[in-house]
Amino acid sequence: MDVSSCSSKIYDVFLSFRGPDVRKSFADCLYHGLKDAGISVFRDEEELPVREPIHPKLVQAIQQSKISMPIFSRDYASSKSCLMEMQQMLDCQRTGDHFILPIFFDIGPSVVKDQIGTFRNSFRKHERNGVDPEKISMWKYALEKIGHLKGWDLQNIENG
Repeated sequence: MDVSSCSSKIYDVFLSFRGPDVRKSFADCLYHGLKDAGISVFRDEEELPVREPIHPKLVQAIQQSKISMPIFSRDYASSKSCLMEMQQMLDCQRTGDHFILPIFFDIGPSVVKDQIGTFRNSFRKHERNGVDPEKISMWKYALEKIGHLKGWDLQNIENG
């Protein structure tokens, strides 16, 4: 990846989440709270043009964000798109001008960093469905690195 591709910032925050898990609940509240505070937020529902390829636009949005906030839910790892986003976040963090602030919604950080429980099951499905083993290895590495970052473990915060 070209290091300069992560340098031009348009968004303050990129939200990454598995839609069926948190779109109409936590992610929606977080999005509106950030927007109401004057923070520029990328969320796929508002920012992606209809009828355009999703993958390149998501990669570009992550590169153009100062902060990425992956909202890890039980089925986050079942989404190849979420895993691709997370890999891109880590790539941009390596340039030194991108920060990742993970939110552990209904799972603990150990599920993410160790790929246990539902994450292990999701990776087994990806393997059975023929996803390239090298790609799976990169996703697991990114999850391990991001899972070690200090974030918000909502299970340990009063009223989550």
